[in-house]
Amino acid sequence: MHGQHHSGGGEYLGRGLREISRFPKDGPTGTHDLHDRLLHVEALAERSGADWILVNDADEIREAPWPRLDLRTALYQVDRAGFNAIDYTVLDFRPPATNSQPTRSSRRSFVISSSGPDPATSAR
Repeated sequence: MHGQHHSGGGEYLGRGLREISRFPKDGPTGTHDLHDRLLHVEALAERSGADWILVNDADEIREAPWPRLDLRTALYQVDRAGFNAIDYTVLDFRPPATNSQPTRSSRRSFVISSSGPDPATSAR
């Protein structure tokens, strides 16, 4: 799903991505209405028939918490175990001041993270 800060993504259709949805439909409005966005996600989920719906922004990376498991496999495992929701921890990565040349892999560039001012608010 597209938020107000991202466009594109068509190269992933058919490779695990079923649909690209723009919200709001007519583009950025200057405000962020979480209630309307969640109603939009709910409608997408209902019509998709998918077991899991992931919502994240273009600058967010989701990874499995277990070594050697990709996110898809991890979701499959928790689904098979009977869970229908997952928690996650937010780690904020800031670009290093000494790195003036971006690399193709942000995972190699952003090596220092923090969980924000209050770690309790970082668990989602």
